[in-house]
Amino acid sequence: MTLTQPGHKIPAGARVVLKEKTKEEKDNASLAVISEGAAMDGVLRSTAVIHLCGTFHGLIIAENELIIAPGGTVRANVRARKAVIAGDFQGEMAVQEDVEITETGRFAGTLYQQTPSLVLAKGGRFDGRSIFVDNMDAVVANWESHGSSLPQDDQAPARPKDVKAKDHSDLKMT
Repeated sequence: MTLTQPGHKIPAGARVVLKEKTKEEKDNASLAVISEGAAMDGVLRSTAVIHLCGTFHGLIIAENELIIAPGGTVRANVRARKAVIAGDFQGEMAVQEDVEITETGRFAGTLYQQTPSLVLAKGGRFDGRSIFVDNMDAVVANWESHGSSLPQDDQAPARPKDVKAKDHSDLKMT
């Protein structure tokens, strides 16, 4: 293992201290990938960044960021800290921080947000509802208690009855 850059020498008698990475640094450096051409049904839970290039159907609990790559297809209920949608998403998504739909991204369903931070690039599609909620745990608990009713193709999911939404009718687009 090389501890220094080529040509850089550690002076004789110097102490070298290796810093242990924090859990957050390790999680941000980790990456869970479902490759192009791969298909998966079920429950995916990860503390790492999830990068989906293939097809997924089920439930995703991402303690970090979810990235749906161009060509990726997701039919799921999702909880994530952040999300980037450059592929095709259909279902319900509960996100704590930023949501970005790129120019190649398509979102169909319901987006639950704790922080109003949705970026929709020119050419990106958002077909559904955006609802601000205080408690993401209530959204996920509702999915688990009522069974994860996942959408079929071109069918928008119904809003859970137990989730209270904030009233943002006074917000104006600028």
